[in-house]
Amino acid sequence: MEKAEALPEPKIGPRGQARRRRLLEAAIRLFAEKGFEATTLTDLVNEAGGSRTSLYEYFGDKEGLLRAVTAEHCDQLLADLAALRPDPSMTPEVALKRMGLRFVEGLMDEEAMAVLRILIAEGSKFPEMGDFVLRRGPDSVVGRTAEYLLELAGTGKLRIDHPEEAARAFIGLLIGDVLLRRLISPTSPRMSPKDIEDHVECSVHIFLTGVRHRT
Repeated sequence: MEKAEALPEPKIGPRGQARRRRLLEAAIRLFAEKGFEATTLTDLVNEAGGSRTSLYEYFGDKEGLLRAVTAEHCDQLLADLAALRPDPSMTPEVALKRMGLRFVEGLMDEEAMAVLRILIAEGSKFPEMGDFVLRRGPDSVVGRTAEYLLELAGTGKLRIDHPEEAARAFIGLLIGDVLLRRLISPTSPRMSPKDIEDHVECSVHIFLTGVRHRT
């Protein structure tokens, strides 16, 4: 898997880290409420405290702040997935359900959904941002999922001829309809833990066995 590009981290102390965190949290709230274009630097500073100087120092500009917000959420999801390793004693069903639950739960987080909506609303205005997000998010997740599938194949319990295509198919089953509904209707009821578990279990079953009649 190609390593996700890293953003340079400013060398700042604990107080600076706290100010940076407040700016990130303020950006998520304001970008979601007002939109990226309508949110001013003054809005961000008033919401988070601090000064424009801090914002410029930590993020460069408002687009840099959006990029940092996006990177943080992509990296957190990827870190959660990277921490998973299939136990050789697990069946493929159990191993894939474990990964699927981690993935869907992370994506359905309210803050993660807010970031996705911001990116969809603003992405066409910043083509470079779209490329950055694809590399940092979906492409990295596909790569990690492909690795996981190959690790399962290495146990002799699965045959994976096209790992990246298999990864995309599995991810599509997990998030396609679920993600679309949450993006279109933010007020729609959230999936309960049981709903998520049932959905992931069904997706794993279809991925492993398909829908064709077995003879």
